[in-house]
Amino acid sequence: MPPRKQQQPPKPTPSGSLDGSPLAVHVTPRLLSAGGSRQPQGAVWSADGAYAYVSNRQVLVCPPSTSHNPKSALAVCPTSPLVGHTDAIRALVALGDRWLVTGARDTTVRVWDRASGECAAVLTGHNAGIYALAALESAENGRRWIVSGDVQGNVKVWHSFGETPFAVAQEWHHRRYAVALALTCVRAPAALGGAETLVLAVGTADSMLHVYLLDGGAGEFAHALALPGHDNWVSSLDLVTVTEAHAASPDATGLHAGDVLLASGSQDRFIRVWRFTFSDAHLGEAIAPTSAGDGDEDAQFAAMLASLQEGQLSTKAHAIPFPLSPRPLHVYLDSVLLGHDEWVYSVAWSPSTAPGPLRLASASADKSVLVWSLADGVWTSEARVGELGGSVLSLHCVRWRPDARALAANGYTGGVHVWEEDRETRRWEPRVAVGGHHAAVRGVTWDPSSQIVVTTSADQTTRVFAPWPVGEGDGKWHEWARPQIHGYDLQCLAFVDQFTLVSGADEKIVRVFGVPSSLVETLAAVGAVAEGSWDPARAVAAAANLPALGLSNKAVSAAPALTADDETTTAVNGTSPDYLERQSYSATSASLTSLPSTTPPLEEHLLQHTLWPELDKLYGHAYELVSVASNARVVATACRATLADHAVVRMYAADGWRELPALAYHALTVTTLKFSGCGTRLLSAGRDRAWALWRESPDNGEWTLAAARDKAHARIVWDAAWGPGDAYFVTGSRDKTVKVWTVLGDDQVTLAATLAMDHPVHAVAVAAVPAGNALAGSLLAVGLENGAVHVFRALAGAEAAWIPAGRVEGKMAHTDAVNGLAWREVPGGGRLQLASVSEDFGVRVYDVEC
Repeated sequence: MPPRKQQQPPKPTPSGSLDGSPLAVHVTPRLLSAGGSRQPQGAVWSADGAYAYVSNRQVLVCPPSTSHNPKSALAVCPTSPLVGHTDAIRALVALGDRWLVTGARDTTVRVWDRASGECAAVLTGHNAGIYALAALESAENGRRWIVSGDVQGNVKVWHSFGETPFAVAQEWHHRRYAVALALTCVRAPAALGGAETLVLAVGTADSMLHVYLLDGGAGEFAHALALPGHDNWVSSLDLVTVTEAHAASPDATGLHAGDVLLASGSQDRFIRVWRFTFSDAHLGEAIAPTSAGDGDEDAQFAAMLASLQEGQLSTKAHAIPFPLSPRPLHVYLDSVLLGHDEWVYSVAWSPSTAPGPLRLASASADKSVLVWSLADGVWTSEARVGELGGSVLSLHCVRWRPDARALAANGYTGGVHVWEEDRETRRWEPRVAVGGHHAAVRGVTWDPSSQIVVTTSADQTTRVFAPWPVGEGDGKWHEWARPQIHGYDLQCLAFVDQFTLVSGADEKIVRVFGVPSSLVETLAAVGAVAEGSWDPARAVAAAANLPALGLSNKAVSAAPALTADDETTTAVNGTSPDYLERQSYSATSASLTSLPSTTPPLEEHLLQHTLWPELDKLYGHAYELVSVASNARVVATACRATLADHAVVRMYAADGWRELPALAYHALTVTTLKFSGCGTRLLSAGRDRAWALWRESPDNGEWTLAAARDKAHARIVWDAAWGPGDAYFVTGSRDKTVKVWTVLGDDQVTLAATLAMDHPVHAVAVAAVPAGNALAGSLLAVGLENGAVHVFRALAGAEAAWIPAGRVEGKMAHTDAVNGLAWREVPGGGRLQLASVSEDFGVRVYDVEC
């Protein structure tokens, strides 16, 4: 007979629950964390106060803050990311007050409705990744313009009017591709007829700055002139129109209302301010613009040399014929600003609608943001924010808050830095903002008390996330510590006990860390952990620091139980006091900045002052670490392997970290290791499509093979998990199946169920339904390669019958493969939360009501 057609699961509602089923679960996003991309056009601070920034393939939105806490600035809304691109986004700009526009390496430009978060249009036509964007909407006639440039040098102009869709109005090619774009409307004074047209500035990889004017009759942009001067890439452009209020400022000597200023930031470390004006009161000799066309690079280079004749900067004005105006538009170099020591990545004018004088902000690879303002007609730096020394590598994409009283800049490590200006003192103070991993997140685990979630990533950091439930925290999740900042990509982690964490990386070494007392006290002070659940006296040190030229986190201000005056020799967390004393590192600054806090730490503090002290290193593997697990007595580890000799599971005793006999069975890389709930069984699975079950002897503590299954799956087994009571375990594979295996008392294992998925399975996790629920049983979460998470449910005693209970997909899901899942029962809440991590740089936490 023909095979029976597989029954399709019920369709989920947008909340993630399944309609019409008593076994359905309701999924609500609680946390969405992901680092910002390092792009000059990587963020937008909208007029309504919402801050949107690019993170890999998605745009994360921080709604306007409603908090009264002056130190809390931004928080990502976990339900409103803009999702749709299939490759990394390179540019994000605003189109009026209603739309956002993104361009990505997937060669598409997308237009997003801010209110709904839905994609309103997908513009296709480029054959290479988009690198730069500019957009403008006319409030008077409803016309909308988008200009996009790709990495092959093609520039396309898209136009829409009213309800008509966007269409290509014009396109041209630069031999060197457009690195930066800016678009604005220039209007002639009323005395000259009041005509207006669009001006487009294009900064290219040949260090030239091209200016185009829209020919109203032809409806196309015409090349007006090329402005030489920079001697490296023009990385950022921004245009602003001088208002009456700006021109009336006593320091704004020479500015006229209606003038347009163009700021260009370059990798030559200079910022140039160009003025577009119809006034000729302050002009020198006017010259005709260069006639060099888009492709006439030799003529453009000759014009650049001519402008720098005799070694002096040229301030001669270029006269451009302006449509319907008897007087030409004059363009000339107004100022050259030098203040940065490295590449200038981003420039941004303060909003024209904001009160106060006109100011310019610039972000650079020198780890600083400069604020420029006019003083007696001269642009000077009035403030510098950022890092003096420290661990910040560069700052990107600076943006002004709509009221021009705050600045935000995306950092190299994924964090969004925010500074707010005090109205009275005019000092800029840092504020708590957002951030996250800026590379694929590979591992996730809850601490043994199920109160904080810890993740590890290919961005070479380990991070701690927890809610901020008291005061102005309003229950939002924040990053509270960065235990490990490494030199190798991190792959896996596990808690040994409440105060000991182990992690594995590409360096082939397992590192052991202790929880510092400063973190324990901070989490207790803000209510992130239950009172009395963590004893600070068990902490190995108050904090940790990484010395100059050091490779290990050194303990700072050792806890009393481990000081040199302690006469005991009992090891704490498996580490002797002598070892900690030898590793101690005295640093006054670290001691002071590691004191408990009542607010989440700033990005600058996370980079330097929230490290965990390293307790030991575990050696033995010949290749990069892949997986690690612990049952509080033993740590099991595995590394990449192409031969059976290396595909062993190495074991270490937690009381002293001595190496135990290795476990050999697999022929290729062991991708996952999981201890049973009782800790006496160890499950391993890997690339050889097999799983192995190991049992600890109650007599001598030796681990022996109890059961194994070759060819358990048709493809690599990515993950495995134990069920409640250790009665069964599940395995997930690239063959698009999840298999449930029952384990009898004599270690006899049988296949109980096979669940077919529509994509390869990368992660699995099982949790017991909280006590008190009328439908007792288990929940199984399955993470797929496309970023979705499926939830299945089985009643108690019926582990062979798994019923679809919900899905996490669409905006609530990841945009790339799910690398890890971890359940927790919320202490005292009788409910579950599911943490997930992904290749999309994201960390998510969901409330699951069952």
